[in-house]
Amino acid sequence: MSFFEKNDVMNFLPHRDPFLLVDSIDSIIIPEGINVDELMVNDFKPLLGGAVNAKFLVHDGLNCFQGHFPGNPVFPGVLQIEMMAQASAFLMTACKQYHVEDTEIEVAFLRVDNVKFRKMVIPPMELRTHAKLKKVRADICQFDCQVFHENDLVSEGEIMASLKFKK
Repeated sequence: MSFFEKNDVMNFLPHRDPFLLVDSIDSIIIPEGINVDELMVNDFKPLLGGAVNAKFLVHDGLNCFQGHFPGNPVFPGVLQIEMMAQASAFLMTACKQYHVEDTEIEVAFLRVDNVKFRKMVIPPMELRTHAKLKKVRADICQFDCQVFHENDLVSEGEIMASLKFKK
């Protein structure tokens, strides 16, 4: 539906290097029959079943490789989980009709479940995160997330967070 480049990502997410783990958003998939012009801010229920596809390039210049592990760089699993959470938040941009500039969000990471790391992630690998909205209760959203390199599933898990637009 839309495509966000790095500058758009930085306009939306409060994260910055070395903790910004989304380079671009390839697609935001809105459930069939939903008119984005009728969506209300902070009403995420109509987005159930919607999904986001994001990219992040794991390169050898990332700060995490200074200590994880010198001479044998392995992208940490905890950063893969954070990458899933950051990508998930972009589904909520549908409530602002994709205007990411001048948007402030308040995010509280609440829970992570059923996380599995299937393959080692090392540089250079381009990772694609797929996050699908599974449950909504008030401002609490649960996403099923998968991270791929090429066609290989490298990690997966469920992310739960409280999401609110502040403006």
